[in-house]
Amino acid sequence: IKMQNAILSSLLRKKKYNQTIQWYTERIQGQHDPTPFTRKILLEAYAEKGDAKGMEEIFLKLKKPTHEHFTVVLQGLVVSQDAEIYEKAQSLWSHFMSMGLTPSLVHFNSMIKICERKGLNTEMRFWELQRDESIPL
Repeated sequence: IKMQNAILSSLLRKKKYNQTIQWYTERIQGQHDPTPFTRKILLEAYAEKGDAKGMEEIFLKLKKPTHEHFTVVLQGLVVSQDAEIYEKAQSLWSHFMSMGLTPSLVHFNSMIKICERKGLNTEMRFWELQRDESIPL
């Protein structure tokens, strides 16, 4: 498993996102459950590709998602060409909150960028207000 993760990590560092995912799919998937480190690598590869569906699948399978995982996903959605990035972001936000985690300014700013990209002005204002309310005085 360590060797497989080293190979995946190397492909990711070389910005070979499609190859990272393909290598995982062909050689690891189904043999054993991916380690948290493997999932993080896959999440980053999907995010760099802007693959909203892939990111969503990996994120929802995480037993203990972290702020870092959520940041990677939201930043991946900001650049994704998926038509439903806002809906996916909202769904993943709900999942993140249901795990008892508190969003950071980075998370709010990513939601604002997603709204901006989609031309969702009312929703963007909502996220700006949520962000501003979350900042301690």
